[in-house]
Amino acid sequence: MYDCSREFNKFYNDHVRLSEQEKNVLRDKRDKNIKRLKNGLEKYNYENNTRGCIEFKSAAAR
Repeated sequence: MYDCSREFNKFYNDHVRLSEQEKNVLRDKRDKNIKRLKNGLEKYNYENNTRGCIEFKSAAAR
């Protein structure tokens, strides 16, 4: 039987996995979006005189 695991691994590494640079770009975008969300909630609470009773937690903390 032919072992094609080498070809699968090459395909996976070349076409499926993200490079560290791509991962860093996505992490940066994630962090910026979380910051925008938090700032928007703070602004909303200030403008509407609410206390912000829902605490923001990351999805990983749930």
